[in-house]
Amino acid sequence: MSGYEVGSVIGLLIVTVVIGLFVLHTGRKHGQDALGWGGFFACIAGGLVLGILLSGPIALLFAWLIRKQAAKAQETVAPAWPEAGPERISQ
Repeated sequence: MSGYEVGSVIGLLIVTVVIGLFVLHTGRKHGQDALGWGGFFACIAGGLVLGILLSGPIALLFAWLIRKQAAKAQETVAPAWPEAGPERISQ
């Protein structure tokens, strides 16, 4: 391997790690750590296969999944107040 090839691989690895860190940050911000870490490693693996051509779409896909799961988690959390309102407590 020549110095040029080694530099290309190192540069590619740096770019894919930065893209993966975007996904990891998004996952941690929305409380979806598992999807964030999965997206991080998927971006690195995809980046090593096809570079940014695969790493970029993987990052977008995981960011979309993270936001979708976070929104779904917000919807399923219902407040306990309507079930046990003040009229039920006073009876």
